[in-house]
Amino acid sequence: IVASFKCQDLESLRELALSERGLLSNGLRKKVWPLLLGVEYDNRNLDVQTDESRKRVRLNQVEQDVNRSMFQFTICEGFTEEKR
Repeated sequence: IVASFKCQDLESLRELALSERGLLSNGLRKKVWPLLLGVEYDNRNLDVQTDESRKRVRLNQVEQDVNRSMFQFTICEGFTEEKR
């Protein structure tokens, strides 16, 4: 796969992509598919999430869920915004 990619052998890459084992890994797919599709691809623009960014996303989602749920229960009607 790597050799076919380096020499941009599209026919070979198509055959490998259609084979039983495919392109083997996400790393190879990310390189080969743009070539097969004939599109420009810049690896530097990938949105790679770190563990920390995933934690922030989850925390933000939990906060949003809590804020939405507070308005669903009548017991909370007497609470001020500050107590919520």
